[in-house]
Amino acid sequence: MSGTHHETPRGDGGFRADYLRLCDWTEQAGLALEEMDGLWWWRAGLRRRAALDALRLLPKPPLPAEAAAALRAQAVEEQVRVLEALDRGGLSGAEAVDAVNAQCRVLAGVYGELTRMARSPWWRLGLAARRAAGALGMKKRAFRMPTEDAAEVMALFRAWLAWSDFEAWYPDRLPAAEQGEATAAPDRSLFGGMMTELLRDGGYPLLPHVWRASEARAAALRRQHSPAGPAPLVSVIMAAWNREAVIGDAVRSVLEQTWTQWELLVCDDGSADGTAARAEAAGDPRVRVLRLPHGGAARARNAGLAEARGEHIAYLDTDNLWHPAYLETMLAAVAGRGPVCAFARSVEAVAGADGRFRVRSARGIDHDYERLLVRNHLDLNTFLHHRALYERLGGFTESLPKGQDWDLALRHTHSVEPVAVDALLALYRRHPDWGQLTDTQRHRAGFVERIVRGNVTLLGRDGLPSLSRITPRPRMLVLGAGADAARARALADTLTSHDIAKAEVVETAEGVAERLGEADALYVVGGAARLLVGHPFPQGFPVFLEDAPEPVALPGAVLRETTSLVLPGLEGAGFPVGGWCPDAPSFPPAGRTTREGFRVLPVGGTAEDAGHFFKRLDMRRAVPSAADPSSGANAVVIGFCGDTAPDPRRTHDAAVLAFASGVSVIAAHGCGLDTLIRRGCAHGVRAGDFDALRTALERLEGDPHLDMVTVSARRLYGRTASPRAAAVQVSLLLTEALGRSGEQALRVSAPPSARQ
Repeated sequence: MSGTHHETPRGDGGFRADYLRLCDWTEQAGLALEEMDGLWWWRAGLRRRAALDALRLLPKPPLPAEAAAALRAQAVEEQVRVLEALDRGGLSGAEAVDAVNAQCRVLAGVYGELTRMARSPWWRLGLAARRAAGALGMKKRAFRMPTEDAAEVMALFRAWLAWSDFEAWYPDRLPAAEQGEATAAPDRSLFGGMMTELLRDGGYPLLPHVWRASEARAAALRRQHSPAGPAPLVSVIMAAWNREAVIGDAVRSVLEQTWTQWELLVCDDGSADGTAARAEAAGDPRVRVLRLPHGGAARARNAGLAEARGEHIAYLDTDNLWHPAYLETMLAAVAGRGPVCAFARSVEAVAGADGRFRVRSARGIDHDYERLLVRNHLDLNTFLHHRALYERLGGFTESLPKGQDWDLALRHTHSVEPVAVDALLALYRRHPDWGQLTDTQRHRAGFVERIVRGNVTLLGRDGLPSLSRITPRPRMLVLGAGADAARARALADTLTSHDIAKAEVVETAEGVAERLGEADALYVVGGAARLLVGHPFPQGFPVFLEDAPEPVALPGAVLRETTSLVLPGLEGAGFPVGGWCPDAPSFPPAGRTTREGFRVLPVGGTAEDAGHFFKRLDMRRAVPSAADPSSGANAVVIGFCGDTAPDPRRTHDAAVLAFASGVSVIAAHGCGLDTLIRRGCAHGVRAGDFDALRTALERLEGDPHLDMVTVSARRLYGRTASPRAAAVQVSLLLTEALGRSGEQALRVSAPPSARQ
């Protein structure tokens, strides 16, 4: 074997995206340090600085916040210089590498100062006092330190840095920004006017560059994708309680949308002021006001969901504003993807003592369900979902005083990856006089977390809150021929065992014709779609085509594309449906494996390549007889065997089988699994680096069943690719296709989480 020569993967969007991502992480670490610097026990220490300095309870000057502020101030000047040079096309590849490395050092320096503060005896004494106050009931028991936010940022940075190869990514000369991107400016909408003020303020020097890149991405998305068929209706839910002073702006933000097929349901939660009248003053028939008794934001939103008529659901709070193209951009992002959800970025602006808003952050997107379990990073005001998710997964948990968006996001993104729209499409305004939930319910964080964790436990156990409560069960035919027959049988067994549908397997077009009159839907696996060419169907009959190799025409049928490619970063074009292989009850594997008995399965290349692979590895290894990790492999190595990266389908299926069987995966960067590596579901090693590969294998030999990467991979498999996941995903497809009212085929009972 001549060695692997895969093309090193490009960064996510090139140098500009990489650099702005680093700047964003630096800003987040700096904000965490500012929050630490403002905590009561630290400020008390600063007031007694002389005495504490004598006792060596404070760090030596300069204090961490001062040192970090100096680092950030110098970094901002460099950041602006680099990005302006890039706009003019005056940046070489070597300069780009130097700029990224310099920014990495700044981030490490800021985090180092944060760590220095956290190690201070005075900080640790204060933290102990804070815990004691919580135990005595003087303060809320559950709390989250800014140090945790910073550690989360650094974990993302380290994972990104581990697979980065700047010198290979950036060409000798970086092209200048396109003219449209360089001159993009906000329009004259309410959102645009406020963005213009924030851009002019200069308090966040990188905002103009972040804004231009955002506008370019959003415009490209709208050009490339547009909803097919009739324009879908979007229901916008707006909960309001005594918000007369600000609701007019929020309603106007909806009225200014470029997408005109919407309805706005203002859910007036028993306001004692003129909130409802102010909303009705819009004078637009698309605006409906629901006057409700006071019951909290969750109950108000649920009332709006019950009245909603749209195919998609969006949410806007009264203190936020939308980009005029928000709905248009989000619908373009989900077009053709089936019943999914999507989220975008937002700008957070905080009002100062003079009443003027200034940017606090414009955070990037790094979604991962495991991170979402720890802390919410999805803003409800930039969250759009298909109504099928509400019909099957329920609305808001009414017992939650806050964190309702977190609870909803955990359910709606559990089995299907959300679509990430990397664009600034909302403006979140914070004002000390507005009485926002973030401020008024801060003390109830512990109570909120207990409720949300309980709902997640139910979700992980049941998959769907009402998995067996579809009445009556629809009848579905599953067509699979030849090699696809096994997949068809497995899917039919899953749907039947989970009470999703009365599923029956057929293997011929004749079998479909005989049973079509009694069926509500047809699911076709792979190449079997060509058997149905020219076959007539009842008008509007739903047919799901999974990984069809070529387009087919089925008169009368409504076609929906699905795919068995479900892993993040490897998803297919259609709606993902997992369930390829059965659950492995033996996970995690018991006992330890000796070096001599450790078995490795290389994926990719020929049998001759495999021989060269083991010779190059220079370690004794036994190759399983079948290309199935569950047949005896202890580790799967992807991307090291052969001169080219393995086929994406083969890569995907090998990873799914390994994840299902509790087998560790080691992947070369660039073989298609980089998203899984960054999420901690696979070990990443540079292509061709056999020294690093040997080190990774030696670590796994020690005690593979304690490998947390493999545990995370198993959890990902359970959520997205297991038979249980397939039941959830097909249930969503059926809900979308067959309707939601009691008179139609599906009727969904309220999930436990919505009844609490």
